[in-house]
Amino acid sequence: MIALLFMVLPVLGLPLIDGSAFLPGIDSRLSTGFLQEPDAYAADNPLPLPADLPLTQGKLKVFRRALATYTYRDSALAFASEMNVFTGYEQMLAEDDNYGFQYTGLRFRGRLNRNFSMQCRFWSGEFFGDLDAAAGSELIDSWYKTQESILILDNLSADMTWRSRKLGLSLGRGKFQVGNSISGSIILSDQVNDYGYLLAEGKLGKFSISLLHGSLVPDSTSVETGFPSFDTHNYPDKYVALHQLSYSPTDRLTLFGGETIVYGNRSLDVNYLLPVAFWRITEHNLRDRDDVLIYVGSTFETTRNTTLYFQIALDEMSPERFFSNWWGNKYALQGGLSKGFRLLDPSLAEPARLTFEATAVRPWTYTHYMNTSMYSHDGRTLGYTKGSNLLDLSTELNLPLPLRLSFDAGFSFCRQGSYGSDWRESYLNAYAGQASTDATADWFQGDITNTISVLGAISYQPFDCLRIKGGLKSTKIEDWKHELSLSFQFSY
Repeated sequence: MIALLFMVLPVLGLPLIDGSAFLPGIDSRLSTGFLQEPDAYAADNPLPLPADLPLTQGKLKVFRRALATYTYRDSALAFASEMNVFTGYEQMLAEDDNYGFQYTGLRFRGRLNRNFSMQCRFWSGEFFGDLDAAAGSELIDSWYKTQESILILDNLSADMTWRSRKLGLSLGRGKFQVGNSISGSIILSDQVNDYGYLLAEGKLGKFSISLLHGSLVPDSTSVETGFPSFDTHNYPDKYVALHQLSYSPTDRLTLFGGETIVYGNRSLDVNYLLPVAFWRITEHNLRDRDDVLIYVGSTFETTRNTTLYFQIALDEMSPERFFSNWWGNKYALQGGLSKGFRLLDPSLAEPARLTFEATAVRPWTYTHYMNTSMYSHDGRTLGYTKGSNLLDLSTELNLPLPLRLSFDAGFSFCRQGSYGSDWRESYLNAYAGQASTDATADWFQGDITNTISVLGAISYQPFDCLRIKGGLKSTKIEDWKHELSLSFQFSY
């Protein structure tokens, strides 16, 4: 029970401890709408606590800076809370179809003394128009239902957190990106639905250790009775666990390594709550039935605003055949360069940033033959979001502008072979009748697809309570396809 309580901080709201493994310095700021923005990295300022006055009473204020704020202080406690409502609309216009999405939500955050915080955000909305096209929206990452001529979905994220500069403990519902990346993490992706988690981080000198344990949704149910009313809701248990050790010999250099485990069809396994154990060996002794991924990486700030980063994820390997084309050599490589600079108006709070990134993923990476051990959550991969058997080159520009404007643009080229490119494929079927030690998989094997993607978005915030965004996404596989997006969000 003590180990379960030893878990970390918010992904929403207050900052994490210094050097958190779950708050990358480089992540994508590109999105077509406001709900697609990564809430985990919004970096809101902590709520200010009530003034240090003797024994002031609690006060409730309505329709000031938020729908409601409440503060309280006495000789032992200082508490502040804030509640906001928000509503918005997104319109997608494509060449052959279009759809709209209207939503309303509520956000609450609170702070107790210096170290404890809590936050919750939920929204509910409806798609209308071309529902077949709407079903491909980035927002639909989990449950939804169709009712008459609309498509309904909702979302919730929350956390309760205790944190200091050296230790963070958290219980919440959210999602995480591990490692710097603009095109998607090769270690743990945040382009999935939120999931419940226990999380802990601690820092001792130049070392820090991080531990995550989350509850996932498997990609299919278990058919046991033959009665659809039961079997369609019979989801087996599924979990993800991650631990990471980081070392920062200087303020500019960080080296890190860790493991992730996906397992299921049993209760929570306490073996994966030991942060300093070698989980690969543990998994072997648990009858080799779980999905293990080992990773290492580094981040180096060459100057104050220039960052080099690199990470390797090893899904499976055989040391004696590592440089061969054996199919079991499943790994991913990712590296990038990000440069911050001042442009147009040096007085702007945030610098502009330009990032270049390259990613290579071997065939069959992230695949597993057991449903409850697939490297996925609720129908989406936890690995590199574009799949496997590929080479991806991406760049992104984030440009703050005067007059409360900002511009973001991105370009990517992805070359991908169809063989072993999808985490849902079964290598048992692909290599049926072959000796697993002899089967091979070549880079770009299968039908080759070259995908070019260009995305640009401009945002404007005329008032604190109103944001407006317009975006254009163009994709070419064989022919160019274009999609225009228009969004606004009002919050109070």
